[in-house]
Amino acid sequence: MDAVKRGIAENFGGQGIFPFLLEELEVYRYDNYFMLVERWSDRVASLHIFTHQGLLEETHELQLKDGNLHQAVLDLLREKYGFYYAERMPVLEKLATVAKTFPAILLIRDREETRGGELIELTYCIMIGTPVERIRLFYRSNVVISQMVMEILDASGIITRPYNSETELITSVIRFLYYKIIKAGTDESLSSKKDD
Repeated sequence: MDAVKRGIAENFGGQGIFPFLLEELEVYRYDNYFMLVERWSDRVASLHIFTHQGLLEETHELQLKDGNLHQAVLDLLREKYGFYYAERMPVLEKLATVAKTFPAILLIRDREETRGGELIELTYCIMIGTPVERIRLFYRSNVVISQMVMEILDASGIITRPYNSETELITSVIRFLYYKIIKAGTDESLSSKKDD
């Protein structure tokens, strides 16, 4: 999935689009902010501070001592902002924060031998009321999607996109993001100018 993240960064760099993999992400909450912390290695992570409206306030690079991500987050928040604690959110709250805040949720089912976590994430997004037009399920065409999952997708109106290769996946993701975020934002700004 690193190739997908790179493709997004290359196509939308500087436009406020942040590709995150849920499995590489920790989410912290403090007062009027939440922090997304993305681990890059055992020694380095990035901390992104957002308002609850999803506006990026700041980004910091964290150097991890002994691989301790939690301590590095708390140290930075205490030094820079005087926060003496921040609540690390459990996985469902982490997903809910991401699903409620950001305009696109991409679920990718690349291999059949996974445990199906992305399908549980999909179901949870539906359960908490994430608008279905923000969700896309991309799946490799040779991966079987169960009848129950197809039933959930059809009943909720979620659009799926099969793909055959990593290149095709990246192209599909870029196209979705362009029309969902970039073009929609351009159309909104044009319609608001007409109203002026």
